[in-house]
Amino acid sequence: MKYRFLIPIFFSVLVGFVFGKIIFRQYDEVATTFGDGEKLYFIQSGIYANLESMPKNYKDYLYIYENNAYHLYLGITKSEKNASRIEGYYKKKGNNIYIKEKFVNNPEFTTLLGEYDKVLDLTSNDADIGVVEKVIIESYKEMVLKE
Repeated sequence: MKYRFLIPIFFSVLVGFVFGKIIFRQYDEVATTFGDGEKLYFIQSGIYANLESMPKNYKDYLYIYENNAYHLYLGITKSEKNASRIEGYYKKKGNNIYIKEKFVNNPEFTTLLGEYDKVLDLTSNDADIGVVEKVIIESYKEMVLKE
């Protein structure tokens, strides 16, 4: 008679434990899907079926094979404001530009990119934007892609 109240408590704890496991398992799936690295803005020039169809100077920029095509990126930044400045710079040169958000999980590169973004904030000359972006692209190849 004294232990009759323990049965509902035991089942309450058991049901709470099972529901907690289910909820946290779903949360872990969402966290790994969306929180994988830091959000960066990639300035994309185009998508090409093969390397021969790409512009002749494609090796000066970043090209990545994904989704059965080569994506050519002209710049990378952490700041949405800088992304629009870079987009304007390359549009003036006659390129079709798209800003693509990607997540990169490399703290060394994202820290370095933050420093380069500070430099981009201070530049007013369009030619300087191109120079800084080429350095960022080379750093990405070296640090993230390990080329």
